[in-house]
Amino acid sequence: MVDWAASWGNENVTAAATAVIAIFTIILVVVTNRQAKLTRQALELGRDEFIATHRPKIIARHFHLDLCAEGQPVAVWYVLVNVGANDAHINLVGHDVWFRRGREWEPPGADASGRELERPKILKNGESENLQCQSRQPVTAGNEFSEIAGDVTLCIVREVVYSDALGTRRRVRFERTYDAEAKRFVPSDDPDKEYSD
Repeated sequence: MVDWAASWGNENVTAAATAVIAIFTIILVVVTNRQAKLTRQALELGRDEFIATHRPKIIARHFHLDLCAEGQPVAVWYVLVNVGANDAHINLVGHDVWFRRGREWEPPGADASGRELERPKILKNGESENLQCQSRQPVTAGNEFSEIAGDVTLCIVREVVYSDALGTRRRVRFERTYDAEAKRFVPSDDPDKEYSD
């Protein structure tokens, strides 16, 4: 072997060894880059899985009716709370408060379709926000609270569309009816009027 190395020349042996090391280094770089990409994908998948299983959840609490007079709109205060595990990006907000006779809305009816926000409002885990909902029409003598009787009730409807950090959109909708005797809003028994995605 020494004779072969001597006959081939020290420079050629050094060049061949350098070429083998260079090829090995290139292979090592390629494999390391692939491993780094797989590690990054595994971390992103783990993060996405965590966000999907620890999602935000918006609920409404503490409804309060402001006293209203004839010629003034009906105003209801309430609190939106994020009781979920992650931030909620609120994308759409819609609410309305108005009177209902039996199962039908008094004209002009209630519309909670809302509008898309230009910049989502972020509600962190455990944070809450006080909101006010006003009727689109003023109270008239025919629907003042002092004259509510029989099948005429006051209702608030609310719809919120929010998303998590992955952009998954969810919807929460509720309809609460004012109980004049208890002086509080009670949830609807209809699952189509009270739901959360």
